Amino acid sequence: MSNSRIVCQNWIVDLGRDPLKQGTQNPAFEKPDEQIKEAVSLAIKKLNANEQEFIIQFYYMGKSYQEISNHTGRVIYKLEALHKRALKKLEARLQGFVNNRFEIKNRIKSDCLICNSEYANEIDNIIARRNPRDTWRPILKVLNEKYGIKIRSPQTLIGHKKYHTQGA
Repeated sequence: MSNSRIVCQNWIVDLGRDPLKQGTQNPAFEKPDEQIKEAVSLAIKKLNANEQEFIIQFYYMGKSYQEISNHTGRVIYKLEALHKRALKKLEARLQGFVNNRFEIKNRIKSDCLICNSEYANEIDNIIARRNPRDTWRPILKVLNEKYGIKIRSPQTLIGHKKYHTQGA
């Protein structure tokens, strides 16, 4: 597989190129920033083993779905789902870093009621402080009464905590 495919389609590897420094004549700017490498590496390490393996093979080794399917024995449609899930997790985990580093706000578009709320940080703190032995009912009540967010199922909060918060 050609390296051009990896560079052109790979936002993970391409994060190493600071858009503010591109186009300069200094070859030192061509190397990925260590902070970016570290942030991406840490985000990848937080993925589960299957997701890590897929990301490394697809993005860093340049393998196709078919090649990964032959190697792992997984069918392609399951690899596609794994790929999508892994990218969502990586984007969520890197969002804070990207926001701070490149001053890009709301980079990830989400249908999540909590993420789209102007009180998202406060709500994330409430969720983080929840005792795992308690039910979600008090948090659902606070969201409705204090923030006007009507969520009927705790699964929405569990999904938000798992996929959208920085500590996930």
